[in-house]
Amino acid sequence: MLFMFVFVKRFTFMFILCLLFDLRDIEIDREENIDTLAVVLGKEKSYNLAYGLLVLFVVIALLQYYYLPQLPFFIAMVISASVTFFIIEKTKKTNSDFIYLAGIDGMMLLQAFLVYLFSLKL
Repeated sequence: MLFMFVFVKRFTFMFILCLLFDLRDIEIDREENIDTLAVVLGKEKSYNLAYGLLVLFVVIALLQYYYLPQLPFFIAMVISASVTFFIIEKTKKTNSDFIYLAGIDGMMLLQAFLVYLFSLKL
């Protein structure tokens, strides 16, 4: 059961990050007739999907915490979700490579770092 929580939670988080990269390239993909999810849904619905999946990610983390109460891991997931929300908001205002490379790609590293940090017995 725990494996499924971790798998679905991780898949959801990665899907959000991939969707954001699709949003970055939406105009190029549209011009080249590449039907990505962002092109098919459009910007507004794609952002709504990203927000909805972020809520799902937190709900799955909460369910995982309910069945396996490890507060440090739950806190790491909530922090990474919060920072991801902030990054999503930034992508709506700017199409900067820095935001995408440091921010979105950095979310994978941040989450791993937070899990490692919070798992240390200080």
